[in-house]
Amino acid sequence: MLALVRHDPEREQLQRVLLDVVSGSDRDLAQLAVTCLGHVGRIDREVLPEVVPALRELLGDPQLGGRAEDALGDIEHFARHRDDVRHRHGPGAGVSTEVTPTGVRLSDEPGSPHRRSGTSTTVKSSRTK
Repeated sequence: MLALVRHDPEREQLQRVLLDVVSGSDRDLAQLAVTCLGHVGRIDREVLPEVVPALRELLGDPQLGGRAEDALGDIEHFARHRDDVRHRHGPGAGVSTEVTPTGVRLSDEPGSPHRRSGTSTTVKSSRTK
């Protein structure tokens, strides 16, 4: 699964397969799939809209909750939810994501407790040519 996260070109299908594994009966594979979803968010800087709610549902699970929390942290720090125009990354994080014609702009918001002198980064969108 980890090799697929790094090399599979079908990113949406990969996420759907990982979500299926998470909901499957093999809890060891489910743990790995949860971790992989976090890696997808970190590597691709975006996830399908159904990934975050699925991971949030796992937070109370004694076996998967810790990994789900880690994966959500990666996604909220590095990624955006696909089709969101603006997304705040966690409560009070002070980071916003804005979809622009040339890509995705990650920036600190004014008044953020984590503000770093107006830091911003533009990530080229895979959907732009």
